[in-house]
Parts: sequence; structure tokens; C-alpha cells
Amino acid sequence: GAGTLFANAHLLLGPAFASGAAALAIMLLYHTYGALGQVMGIMFLATGRTKPQVVIGVIFMAISIPVSYLVQAPSTAQIPGFELGAIGMAVKMLALVIVNVNVIGWWIARTNGWRLDWHYQPVGIVAMLLCGWLAYRIGEFEIFHGSLPVQFTVALMAFATLAGATLWAMPW
Repeated sequence: GAGTLFANAHLLLGPAFASGAAALAIMLLYHTYGALGQVMGIMFLATGRTKPQVVIGVIFMAISIPVSYLVQAPSTAQIPGFELGAIGMAVKMLALVIVNVNVIGWWIARTNGWRLDWHYQPVGIVAMLLCGWLAYRIGEFEIFHGSLPVQFTVALMAFATLAGATLWAMPW
């Protein structure tokens, strides 16, 4: 539960940063979509279509700035905000990168006459998060307690096995 998450964050990050564990977890998902965006950016460059890449990037940057203000600003400001802090910024960044990557994917699919195949995103991410959670739970078995390196090794092997089986079952 939340107590275990805090205890593990305290061990991994230290007491000064343990309260940032939720924002860190959200930002780890952000980089999944960031990597996908990099691949799509390379597609724009490889096909010589840099103008749509720049236009889409500028539009999302223009959206990001005022949304950042609304997420961070105090509710007592002249233009009130939501005072959501680090978690709010992490959620904002994740939401915008998901929309941005899907807009870029739609554009690439449209200009090449392809069908937009977006369903792999939630299925793949949920499947890997489930594999990670199961591996974590396996590493927590009572017989492994007392030795963090053993727990880590067992969880890593469990994740590699589960992720490999998932990719074997769903290669798309």
C-alpha cells in the first residue's frame, strides 16, 4: 500500500526526497511517451517533413505555458490556479506528452495513408506496469526479506521473465 511505497521511497531516495515518490513515478511514465515522441521526431526528419514537427511543437509549447501557470498558481492569485505542486506538474506534463505524441502519430499516419494504431499504447503500458507490480510482489516474498540485493535480483529476474512472456504473447 501507500505505507510500503513511502518506506521504499524513503530507502531509495532518502528522507528529504521521499515525499516526491509519486511525482517521480509519474515522470517515469512521461519518459515512455517522450521516447516515442523522439522516434516520431526522427520520422519527421527522415521524411523531410520538419514544418509539421515545428508547428505541432510550437502549438503544444504555447498550450503548456499557461497550463503550467494554472497548475502551480495559488488559488488566491489574481488569476487563480490549482496549487497542485510537483504532482500537478508531473500529471500536466504526462497528459500533454500523451496528447502530443498521439497528434504527431495521427499526422504521420495521415500523411502516409496509414491507419493510426494507437491501442498498443495503453495495452503495452498497463501490461508492463502489471509485470513490474507482480515482480515487486514476488521480490517481497518472506523468504527474500533481510537481503535487499537478493530481493532486487529476484524481482529483476521475475520482471524480465514476465515482460518476455508478455512480449511473446503480444508481439505487436
